[in-house]
Amino acid sequence: MRRKQNNAGFSLIEVILSMAILAIISIPLLSYFTESMKYNAKMADKQHATTLAQEVLEDLKNQDVLVADEGTGETIKYLLDHGYTAVSNDMGKTDSAGKFIGGEGVFYGAAGNIGKDYDVVVKAETTPTENTKEIPEVSGIDDTSDLLAVENAQLQEALTHFLAINSAYESNVSARLTSDQIRNKMKRTIGIDIQKDGAYYDVKVSCTYKCEGLRGGGSNDTYESAAYAEERLKEVKHIYLLYNVNQLTDTVDITKGAGVDASLNPEIEIICQNISSVDPAYAITVTGINIPSVATNLGKNGKNGKVHNSSGIPLTNTKDLVENKSQIRKITLQVSVYKKGEGNTAGAEPYITVNAAKGE
Repeated sequence: MRRKQNNAGFSLIEVILSMAILAIISIPLLSYFTESMKYNAKMADKQHATTLAQEVLEDLKNQDVLVADEGTGETIKYLLDHGYTAVSNDMGKTDSAGKFIGGEGVFYGAAGNIGKDYDVVVKAETTPTENTKEIPEVSGIDDTSDLLAVENAQLQEALTHFLAINSAYESNVSARLTSDQIRNKMKRTIGIDIQKDGAYYDVKVSCTYKCEGLRGGGSNDTYESAAYAEERLKEVKHIYLLYNVNQLTDTVDITKGAGVDASLNPEIEIICQNISSVDPAYAITVTGINIPSVATNLGKNGKNGKVHNSSGIPLTNTKDLVENKSQIRKITLQVSVYKKGEGNTAGAEPYITVNAAKGE
């Protein structure tokens, strides 16, 4: 006789065992998905925070003047105007002698105050000015009465001309003069010529180079380069000469035509563009009838050359150019972005910190 099959289903032990196995498998999976969601949310926050940090940093760097004295010491007005508060500020610090040495300022922007989803902390550190240079100030040039004459490539033109003369004369290549040798032989005369034509003045600033010995002893060659400037003016009040020093001597020769009134006395502004490299022994000689007053950046404090008359005596009527100091100081910037409400909490970790520097 057949035994009847027992079809009563799973036992309680089997069900419990199955649930335990399912839990063992599913709990790590649930944990993985939970952690993955947390990680993705954190990375999204970090990405948004990074974008915000870069945005704040660029805004700060784009300010013409970031750190300035607002009457209560140096601060960053841009931040104060955009909802930030100064946590500490030592950016205007000076030493015992009153010399500016700089310091650090910390500015806190609460999310709600600055209209963002995160807190932002900005640190700025100022330093003393560096790379200070005195730059001649040429202001208010009137194109009806002032002439601006600027040296460009005239030296190279003259040098090329003299090299060609020497090469044509000297067939032996090894005996030809080098560029430096010819440059050292060159003498330059800058001519300022004023002529009267009816109610107007024709003013020309030209340049002539001379060089000896290009074709053997006793030879003397001349090259007149392109004019620095040539203008017709209603009046002649100022002539601005911007040039570079390349030799130990230069000459400025001033001539006036027959119709020019002897009382015409424009001021000559002699502005050396490479003043920092001028030899103290350098001299520029000003010659001509009725030498006008001269303003120059040469010869300050007994350095950087001198201005002489035709007798080799330093001119006594020269005056210093009005100069501005170009001062560059570095401002180090640090922007940190925090979770909302944690920017002013000690020990809180920022999502991101970015750094940059700005000169002004």
